[in-house]
Amino acid sequence: MAFKSAFNASELRGSVRATLLGRYYALRVINACMTTYVDKFGDKVSTNVLSATTQAQILAIALVCDYKSLMEALGESSDGISVANVKERFKSLYADWQEQVRLESAVDGADVQSKFDAYVKAFDGHVSEMGDAIIALLGKETSYKQGKAIPQAGNMGLPRVQATETIEVTDKNGKTKKTVRKLVDKFGKPLMVYPTEPLWDKIPRSEQSAAFAAARFTEVKGSLLVGLKATVSGVVIKAD
Repeated sequence: MAFKSAFNASELRGSVRATLLGRYYALRVINACMTTYVDKFGDKVSTNVLSATTQAQILAIALVCDYKSLMEALGESSDGISVANVKERFKSLYADWQEQVRLESAVDGADVQSKFDAYVKAFDGHVSEMGDAIIALLGKETSYKQGKAIPQAGNMGLPRVQATETIEVTDKNGKTKKTVRKLVDKFGKPLMVYPTEPLWDKIPRSEQSAAFAAARFTEVKGSLLVGLKATVSGVVIKAD
């Protein structure tokens, strides 16, 4: 029994992976806005009190701070950077790094550390701008889920009631009207639930306080990994 193999030429690729200080900070603040409540069925549910738009804004504000700090560390300009274009700018920056590492086929550890230390130093100079902008967002009523987006929590202090749903029914004359029907479980028994009420009015005060606390003081971590990876592909076949 003999085997043969055939492989393509190996390919060298550069890679850049970063855990950036601003993004880490933003995630800590966002995670401080998580809350757990009991729904109408008595089950525990976790949700973030911030709207999806606000979460994205917080991450973008932090990313602007990271971008400015990185560009300063690289001795380049960050003019024109904004919340609106920072994601695309970052994609371009990462692509440039990967191409540079791939072409040079070498990684200077001392240079990576030097640039990262310069980034950390620059971040220290921009952090107040980032933090103030995020704290300003946390103070706005509109930063939190509003209206129908506010979760409906079950009031376990009240007796359960039979669940209902509103449906539209069309009569023989073609007229449509809304009607309420009572719900049953899979065994045909009344489906009992707790009466519900909005989890908060306009601002979830407890979670807002936790977010402010995280924004004013929270531990952050950062890292930058730049390296090379050689890859090869091919086939192994039985020859006889």
